[in-house]
Amino acid sequence: MKKYISIIISLLCAVSVFAQDDADSKAGNRQKFRQEELNYIESKNILSSEQFAKFSEAYTEYREGLKKIRQENAIMRPQDGEEVTEQQAKANVDAFVQKTIQRANLNKEYIEKLQGFMTNKQILKIQDAQAKFKREKFKELNAKSEKK
Repeated sequence: MKKYISIIISLLCAVSVFAQDDADSKAGNRQKFRQEELNYIESKNILSSEQFAKFSEAYTEYREGLKKIRQENAIMRPQDGEEVTEQQAKANVDAFVQKTIQRANLNKEYIEKLQGFMTNKQILKIQDAQAKFKREKFKELNAKSEKK
């Protein structure tokens, strides 16, 4: 009986360990990346604490808007060995055009929102900090992949 109980406990522990892998899913990794990006920007002292709070909220809304645009205008991929029909190709081209237009409008709205509480110089410094952060992260990822 003790063997069965210890086996059941072992299985339950193993299941809980595997369940933790789901927390590191793509969505979790994206959220972690965005939070690290915001922390990096905050550490650069480009904005006052009030401005940073507003920026953080606007940035989160912007990222959610981009996610929504990607989901609404999904490109249909053919299955293995399947030819793309002209109708599917047209739908993909239309989705691409729609996605591009929506992203441009979202970018414009985002910048206009930022201009409501920051200077244009601050916006450029934020964009520069974001680019530097991404370069550093990609260097880290490349270094990790080279070690494997």
